Amino acid sequence: MEFKVLKNDTELEIFRQVTSEYIDVLLPLDYLQRSKVIACLDKKGKISGGMMFVMKGPFRVLESIPNFKYESSNIREEKTCEVTGLWLSSEMKNSYSARFWLRILWEFIISGKSNFVYAFTASKPKLKEIYAAADPITLYEGLTHIQPGMEEPEEECVQCILLSRMVLAPFLRPGFFIKRSFGATRLGRHSLARMAKIASK
Repeated sequence: MEFKVLKNDTELEIFRQVTSEYIDVLLPLDYLQRSKVIACLDKKGKISGGMMFVMKGPFRVLESIPNFKYESSNIREEKTCEVTGLWLSSEMKNSYSARFWLRILWEFIISGKSNFVYAFTASKPKLKEIYAAADPITLYEGLTHIQPGMEEPEEECVQCILLSRMVLAPFLRPGFFIKRSFGATRLGRHSLARMAKIASK
């Protein structure tokens, strides 16, 4: 698997169309244009996964929360990044899932942000289990406001992960990564520098 940062509109348009088939939301092109968009390419150069990091507000997931106010959430907008467009094809999951999540962790570390917000459909317990590895804070769970690219409002869970918790997650909950291709002994010996090297390949 190869990671590629997408920059031109042609690449971003292809990415958002392919991504919509996996996350059931056609994200607006202008949202991708102001985000860091990373595609996961297979050996043939086909987009087989991806991730997006929105560095500046307004953030879709927070705007979707009814009556959301930064003051009451203890979240500082300038320290916040929205993570969205996360997906990995079934063909890639068995072999590359660990590298995928390590790349996300590395992007968190180098982002300069301390709060990472995201949303997922509340009816998907497997996603909730995955994100639980980073000990997230649940900001809202329920019917959200419809956002551009959505066909109808959804029951969603909006959460925030703190960088300090995310960095410790691979060490405090190694089982998450063990299931995704690492052996327990190998993972225990990985330093953050080693993780960075793996994630950046």
